[in-house]
Amino acid sequence: MTEKIIHLLVAQSGGHEATADIITRAAWLEAQVEKHPRRYGLQSDIVNKLIKAAEQHGIDTCEPDHLVGDLQQALQEAWRLMTVPQRLAWRHSDALEAVLNILKD
Repeated sequence: MTEKIIHLLVAQSGGHEATADIITRAAWLEAQVEKHPRRYGLQSDIVNKLIKAAEQHGIDTCEPDHLVGDLQQALQEAWRLMTVPQRLAWRHSDALEAVLNILKD
């Protein structure tokens, strides 16, 4: 996460802030997110809320396909935002392996 924060801070500073200052700010911000995840919208139940919202979208529109579509869109966005190490860790997780093994049969 620090890498993405650093890129955001560099962009915000317009390149006028020293690298050491940006790295210090990024580490501080990451620590704040770890200490106060709910403040930053990162509470542990966010995935469950996403699933419920997608289900509700399907119910509200009387089109259950919205459940799958909304979750596909969120998954694609999460992949886009992940760093390479995050992608590798996720790709080789037990949960993903279990789902992908369905295609091997």
